Amino acid sequence: MTAVINPTPDPQSPIAVPALLPGFLQLRRTARNGIKTGIRGLDEALGGLFPGLHILGAKPNVGKTAFAIQVCLRAAKALFPSLYLSFDESPTQLAGRAAAVAAGIPQSRLRTEEGLEELEAAAEQCHCDLAPLRLLGGTAEVSGTTAAAALRSMMRTAGVDSGLLVVDFLQVWASRRSSADFRKAVSECVTELQQAVREANIPVLAIAALNRDGYDKPSLSSLRETSDLEFLADSVLLLAENPERQVGSMRRAMDLTVAKNRNGPVGKTIPLVFDGELGRWSEEGFF
Repeated sequence: MTAVINPTPDPQSPIAVPALLPGFLQLRRTARNGIKTGIRGLDEALGGLFPGLHILGAKPNVGKTAFAIQVCLRAAKALFPSLYLSFDESPTQLAGRAAAVAAGIPQSRLRTEEGLEELEAAAEQCHCDLAPLRLLGGTAEVSGTTAAAALRSMMRTAGVDSGLLVVDFLQVWASRRSSADFRKAVSECVTELQQAVREANIPVLAIAALNRDGYDKPSLSSLRETSDLEFLADSVLLLAENPERQVGSMRRAMDLTVAKNRNGPVGKTIPLVFDGELGRWSEEGFF
């Protein structure tokens, strides 16, 4: 008996595995190598950021935004465009932070006129590293699909088949919606990001807040206000301070745990060092 394979699968009806396999192979081949984060241990665990929803969770004021900016700048060096959708800081503030990180200028220097002049001169030299990163201020009207459409336009202009969308951060985005049910609003945001992944075949890195109980020892259950993130994300990365490691007075010892990884090992903890003055993250021993 000859098997019949539907050449044009109908998403509304059951589809045979052989009919879907070509689409899977095409997706994997166009995203054979995920966008590298620049953190060696993390790239080994994830293979880079593949198309999918990746959650970065941590308590406030530990450098989540700096981490995301650094990943965007790393993507830019590989000529992948990034769209940073911020519901927290303004695009103007983020532009200054990103330029300072790219130029290696300490944040405290930006409080002086000399430091600002140094940043202005360095920004011209770092233009190629900064140009692929675009910043967009978040509003209640912005959706995951409109952000994905903007990133697809950037990808076409750059002539590449991948890019990175960053959302900073989920709970603030949800709070600006008119829904009286906050959990429902968060779920709607997550659903939109999943749709963005499907439509544009891109990785999305979304920053999320944690419950207070998870500040010191975060877990999947620490993701604030919704369990949808725990189940729907392709990977969940959790940042926590490690007071037992000594890395110097101006730096912070942090642990990054891969709490979920749909396509690889789970539970790996990567020792990191965060230099808040430079806005720079690195793996311990590689600073």
